[in-house]
Amino acid sequence: MKEDAGTHHNFPTSFDKMILSNKPSVVRSDGRVKYLHTGTINGQQGVYHITLKNGVVTHRSFIPLSDWKRYSTRWELPSQVNP
Repeated sequence: MKEDAGTHHNFPTSFDKMILSNKPSVVRSDGRVKYLHTGTINGQQGVYHITLKNGVVTHRSFIPLSDWKRYSTRWELPSQVNP
């Protein structure tokens, strides 16, 4: 599956502060810390996903709810995300 390089990876960085204010959802043994937050883009519900490593954002994406089950299973993320 081709990754979306559009809106789903380029949401405003001003959202980061809100997303990163949550408790981490996953802390990996290699130091990656995963943050998840529910929300919408252009009326589409989904999950914002940000990964930090050594305090630096290494990944940002928005996953539509319709694809969350597949995505969360593939990347070993929680199946349920609290706002």
